[in-house]
Amino acid sequence: MRPAFLATYLAAGALALPIEAAVAEGSVIGVYTSGEALTKDCRAFLRGRRDGGFSSAADAQDASVCYGFVVGILDKTSVDAKTNIASPGGIPPTFCRGDEVNANDAVEVVARYLDETPERRRFAGYVLVAEALKRAYPCP
Repeated sequence: MRPAFLATYLAAGALALPIEAAVAEGSVIGVYTSGEALTKDCRAFLRGRRDGGFSSAADAQDASVCYGFVVGILDKTSVDAKTNIASPGGIPPTFCRGDEVNANDAVEVVARYLDETPERRRFAGYVLVAEALKRAYPCP
């Protein structure tokens, strides 16, 4: 690498650390799905699961957003684990969900975690999903 490019590369890396922390907290840089928004959507999922259906189209839509968000993270981490894309150095996954756990159960785990931990809702939605899944499905 040329010295000027290396200096630019290192400076960009130094700036990325505080930005990443701000995104995780959701305080400085807006995130697509905040912990508060995800909690609202996942409460609709819990109501629909408990009641065997949805009382309104809005509840069905909110529940679908929760479901899609959590399942998207499950899919990404499953692919990462199988292909070693996200952790080429062999970094272990943060949670270990077995094949017997279905998507509805995993989404319920996340929804309950969001309800039980209101102090964490200031964080980005993806951070809270990872925390919930790590708590429910720890790696050996």
